[in-house]
Amino acid sequence: MNRGIKARISVLILIFCTFFASGCGKKNSVADDSQNVQQKLINLDGYIAIPQNVNEKLLARVLGAQSTDSMVKDSFSRAKILVNGNEVSGSEVITSAYPWEVQLHGVPESGNQVYRVEISSGKVGLKAVVEDKDKGSFYMDVRTTAAFLLADVSNIAARDIISTFTSAITPVANKIEELFKSADTGFENIFQLPLLQDEIERQRQFLAQNRTVNTKNKISYLTLENDLDGDGVNDFFVRPTTDGTRIRFECPLSTYSSMLDNIASLEGYSDAQLLQDFNSNNLLATRTFAVNSSNFALGYFFKRSIKSDLYLKIFVRRIDSSEGTLKGILSEYSFVTATGTSLVKGSKTFSLLGSAAASGTVISSDFLSDGSETDQKLVYLNRNLGLGSSDGKSLMLLAFSGKPALSGIESVPDHNRYPYFPTMQRAMLEISQERKFEVGDTFAAFFPKTGHYAIFSITAVNELTISVDYMANSSPGELQFKL
Repeated sequence: MNRGIKARISVLILIFCTFFASGCGKKNSVADDSQNVQQKLINLDGYIAIPQNVNEKLLARVLGAQSTDSMVKDSFSRAKILVNGNEVSGSEVITSAYPWEVQLHGVPESGNQVYRVEISSGKVGLKAVVEDKDKGSFYMDVRTTAAFLLADVSNIAARDIISTFTSAITPVANKIEELFKSADTGFENIFQLPLLQDEIERQRQFLAQNRTVNTKNKISYLTLENDLDGDGVNDFFVRPTTDGTRIRFECPLSTYSSMLDNIASLEGYSDAQLLQDFNSNNLLATRTFAVNSSNFALGYFFKRSIKSDLYLKIFVRRIDSSEGTLKGILSEYSFVTATGTSLVKGSKTFSLLGSAAASGTVISSDFLSDGSETDQKLVYLNRNLGLGSSDGKSLMLLAFSGKPALSGIESVPDHNRYPYFPTMQRAMLEISQERKFEVGDTFAAFFPKTGHYAIFSITAVNELTISVDYMANSSPGELQFKL
């Protein structure tokens, strides 16, 4: 072969080999780099609140027990936890205090910043959809589990179900809580049971039919009993007449209601107008509606709290009834916050029981109402016994040690867990005070008839009268007296 041709061939071979080696080297470099890229890991921290009762058969136990029992705690402390379908090895459920703390460490970061958390112990469990903003303090209970399950069948985000379709969550959550104590164990887990699946399907149909309703308010398909604020307690009721041609509505704390009809949406009845109707007593105690009524709004006093009073504003879109049987009521609703609160403050002077009440004094009081009626209200018995129940039996009083100021008391003890007594004198003995009560002594009071609590401090006392400064929480069962 010609020497020049050989040289040119050698050069071409050299170029080819150099290019090939360079290409292969670059490819290997990319592969090596990709192997060094690690997915970011994050932590999820929150709390889990299981139902009050759990049948331990569902935890592979023989006996039924309260969820606070050690066997149930032990089972959940070793629970299986999945995040986005993958088991989390760095997980811990701490059951020392309720609700139980959940720590999930080393969770792969989600591309959409949404984490589907599932915890299971035996045949029971809870679920929650946790968004990135809540990853440091999420919460799991039967209601988050219901929202999780409904989101899966409706293609509506769990957060939207919680914010807009609150009433769809309650019946599903109630079924889950019921199944936690189920005596039937012939299934893989509670989520497969027809009792729960049938309820999920009912609510899926409701969501499918009403997901396009154009409103920023909450939506509900009212039945006879409804939980509108999502606390697990029914708070709004529908009462059909015996012939089924008319209905009325009930709200436990509201004997009276306001109304505005011939409007197209809930926004047609403004928050300001509702509050004005209540302030001006533009209310009625009894209203009934034909089952073909629609497009009207009602206002109810809904709930008291130490932060603010809450009103309910509800708009009836449609009443579904067939042959005198109510099927449901499509409605939308919102809550209106008012400036008032459940706390009532003041001063009061009691005259001695059996004497003629002097001007400006009362014979009996529960700090919400006064009068001559003494049943389950406080009365001034005498200088030795002090304020107490007129029958000497109703357990109404608890004494505080150290004469605390009313402004410093955040809450009072629950009468179901701590002893209350029929008189001041007996309450003082409980805190090892054998002396007579005096100015500055401070007490908590529970009123069995109304269910509310009060705190009061003595400002003056003599043989005929006793004066106190007081603070009463008018919301039944509410223990809080300070935000």
